[in-house]
Amino acid sequence: ANALPYSWNGKTFNAAGTQSVTLQSVNGCDSIITMVLHVSSTYQQTEERGICADGLPYLWNGVTFNGPDTQTVTLQTIDGCDSVVTMTLVVMSLDSTELSETVCDTFAWGGETYTVSGDYTRTLTNASGCDSVVTLHLTVNPSVTEIVEVTACDTYLWNGETLSESGEYEQQFENVYGCDSIVTLRLTVIDTALQIISLTEDFCEGMSSELAVVTAMTDYLWSTGEELPNITVTQPGVYSVTASQGGCRATAKYTVEACDFRLWLPNAITPSKSDGLNDVFSLPQRAQSMINDFEISIFNRWGEQVFYSTDKSFRWDSSVDGKTFVNTVYTYIIRYTLPGGKPYRITGSVTVL
Repeated sequence: ANALPYSWNGKTFNAAGTQSVTLQSVNGCDSIITMVLHVSSTYQQTEERGICADGLPYLWNGVTFNGPDTQTVTLQTIDGCDSVVTMTLVVMSLDSTELSETVCDTFAWGGETYTVSGDYTRTLTNASGCDSVVTLHLTVNPSVTEIVEVTACDTYLWNGETLSESGEYEQQFENVYGCDSIVTLRLTVIDTALQIISLTEDFCEGMSSELAVVTAMTDYLWSTGEELPNITVTQPGVYSVTASQGGCRATAKYTVEACDFRLWLPNAITPSKSDGLNDVFSLPQRAQSMINDFEISIFNRWGEQVFYSTDKSFRWDSSVDGKTFVNTVYTYIIRYTLPGGKPYRITGSVTVL
């Protein structure tokens, strides 16, 4: 259409149509030629395309787009007519999103679980079909699980609570990051109650007592130096024991009362009868067990010492130089001490019959 008006053998076509002209041939004869003119219109086209920004530069029909733009090219149709094509290129931007998360222990994102702080990126597709880059700034704070082992004497104060029994106790706190902090207390409570008891009903009866420790603790040290749970004592006095276990300890005391003491001695012996009764001069068994230091001197009527001993279990059968003198009176002096160290001196006489 852009070639109109079209001239042909003196004829002008302003539009499609048919026209004839009469010409002469080489022989001088008429030659009638009829022209049928077809007019093809010029083709115009407008096109719009959208691409993602990472698709630049974009090449189209020899034209390069470096960004959003409108450009035109002229082509030829199959009829040889112009074909004018106008291209409008729309460039769609890439999405970029940043997220910040602070969590405890783990974070699930996009089907994955993260346990370490850091920056993580995922590329998605937005509604336009372009890349959408999401960056996650992740802070992972730890929860704390702690086990504390404690040995305490009698009681233990934990978070305002007084505990008196062994066992496991759990407390849940919030740490400085706002995450759970679980503390398990493994507590061993040692009972320091301590007592000394006597397993013997009457000390003075046999001049001994068995003392026993009553406690849950495992180690013992008596004032006597012994390290047994039970000891036997043969002297009045104050006895103590220290019981311990771990860092716990306690001390208890027990008093063995002194027995009333009087030294009873016979005033006559009968060795001449040899009947096993009253044959010797000696200390009673009970007196022997109650006396500490001891000595005895026996004298004849002339003041001569005929017998001497420091043995509490002495037995004098009245013999003097291997002979026994009946119907004879002897005097004696006894010196001794009782527990506590106080000294005593007694004198008396014994008749040998």
